[in-house]
Amino acid sequence: MPLALSKALNTLSQREGVTLFMTLAAALNVLLARYTGQDRLWCWYSYCQSHPPELERLIGCFINTLALRTDLSGNPDFREVLKRVQQVALEGYAHQEVAL
Repeated sequence: MPLALSKALNTLSQREGVTLFMTLAAALNVLLARYTGQDRLWCWYSYCQSHPPELERLIGCFINTLALRTDLSGNPDFREVLKRVQQVALEGYAHQEVAL
């Protein structure tokens, strides 16, 4: 990714009070919505969370999947999409231990 684009995305994220992940997830959701014509999208994201101390001696990286459902109905502008993704992501983080 060009440095200028990376800086612009970071600036946008900071200005809107979201993380860079949320900004990129919002952009992915908009892109997928345009290609599929769907306004309610499920996206699965891999992440590595800290694990309990009793697992520290095990070998390997424990990667989990976080499923986030974003509602893009009503033709929202990108700032509104960012807010929706932020809300869904924060809810997902809070309930990441729940299996689907």
